[in-house]
Amino acid sequence: MKQFAPPWLLWSLLVPLALTIIFLVGPVRNVLVVDGGEGAELSRALFLSHAAATDRPAPDPTWLYPMLLAAGFKIFGVSAAFARLLTLISVGALLVALGWILRDALGGPGLLIAGILLFSANGMIGLAAAARPELPAISLALVSVALCSRFSHAPTWKRLSLSGAILACSILIDPTALIIVPAFIVFVFRHLGWESTVRSFLPWSVGFLAAFAIPVVLASLNPNRWPHSLVDAAGNSRRLNELLANPGLILAAILGAICLIRKKAPAPLLFAAVWLATAMFAAGAAHFRSGPDIIHFYIPLAVLGATGFVAAARRAGRVFPGGSPGGSSLDGDKINQDRSDGLCALAAITIFALWVGFAVPDFVANLTRLDHLRLASRDELCLSIREHAAATRWCYTRYPEYAFAGGVVIPPDLAATASSPSLDAVRQYHPEQMLLDETVELQNPRWAAWTTNQYVLVDRDGDKELWISRRLQPRPIQSAHELLQRLGL
Repeated sequence: MKQFAPPWLLWSLLVPLALTIIFLVGPVRNVLVVDGGEGAELSRALFLSHAAATDRPAPDPTWLYPMLLAAGFKIFGVSAAFARLLTLISVGALLVALGWILRDALGGPGLLIAGILLFSANGMIGLAAAARPELPAISLALVSVALCSRFSHAPTWKRLSLSGAILACSILIDPTALIIVPAFIVFVFRHLGWESTVRSFLPWSVGFLAAFAIPVVLASLNPNRWPHSLVDAAGNSRRLNELLANPGLILAAILGAICLIRKKAPAPLLFAAVWLATAMFAAGAAHFRSGPDIIHFYIPLAVLGATGFVAAARRAGRVFPGGSPGGSSLDGDKINQDRSDGLCALAAITIFALWVGFAVPDFVANLTRLDHLRLASRDELCLSIREHAAATRWCYTRYPEYAFAGGVVIPPDLAATASSPSLDAVRQYHPEQMLLDETVELQNPRWAAWTTNQYVLVDRDGDKELWISRRLQPRPIQSAHELLQRLGL
């Protein structure tokens, strides 16, 4: 009887299945924002789905993700749920690709442990639910590697060119996917040797260049594109703190690294080790943004951690009744082996205790946070924005998630100025709606004078104030005299 699915695939799909249940049962798909950066991605895609051809900026090096979202918005309707579901699908693709690469090195239970270590790590449950490009990008990169990981015979030119094209797409989604390339090269070389690796490079590079060259050339010819920064100089300390919040994962990865050093490393584990080393080098060069790029540490750490935990657990099994029989209790080799097995048992118990003590509470806390996030359908500011959306062409705000939930578009020029507001740029567009920060824009006398002259305050939530152009004849939230007194004008 033919088996329905290979065991490694079933083990790999258990974690994505659990995350899917969380997504469907909880309110995640309808919340205003899961992660602080997803508002910009959603707003960017909303602009592309609404813009006419003459309004579109040229593709930039990260054009593919917002274009995919924009296409989905046109087919399924504008909703953050679609973008978050796309991230969840990429989680499944990521773990299936990892399972294909590691199936012989870890086995089914090891693949499940790797998935558990990965998505119980600090902050990963939020990334798995957020409309962000990092997980889709790295999942495609791993699919590219998986296409070249069957080495019973050399990969065909079709498989190699497809692998190159998929890796190019992952880089177009998020450029940090390039970090996987050194590990990819070492992985292929370990199996094929230099001669076959060099021969494989030509068809692989043809697929890569064919998928990558056109948008890069278009981006270089037209400067009208969204800015994209890979550098966050303040991110290194925050990233280190995130890593140190996972002591169980780190201890397990150290054991996995010891297994690599003491034995001839299987190619998949060497792949994870080189990936981790490249991520550490890139972090030292400040080429990572803080937050989402932590996955380039977590994924190889999870692979090495699963290796270390499985190896320790197997050795620990000899300590307990039913373990493999040994020689005489006076045998020196037996005594040393018993000590080694006892240390492995202690290490396995310590890893599990650290995981339960640190990862599980953090995972539960993040689930609780997701369950209590503000719903876009019930937020007063979003409802006020949507009330005037039909008459709105442009919006300006430093909070793009509100604009997206309200169904109004932020033009790229104003999205670029949101981090450092430029009144001149905003005046050129004269947007019908502005969601301003009382402590930022309205602290500037020029901003305050122009705003109160041209707009009406219609809603407020803390420091956030929604102003609607007088052309739309909105109903004010308070009298002009009270407003001028509060602004000190």
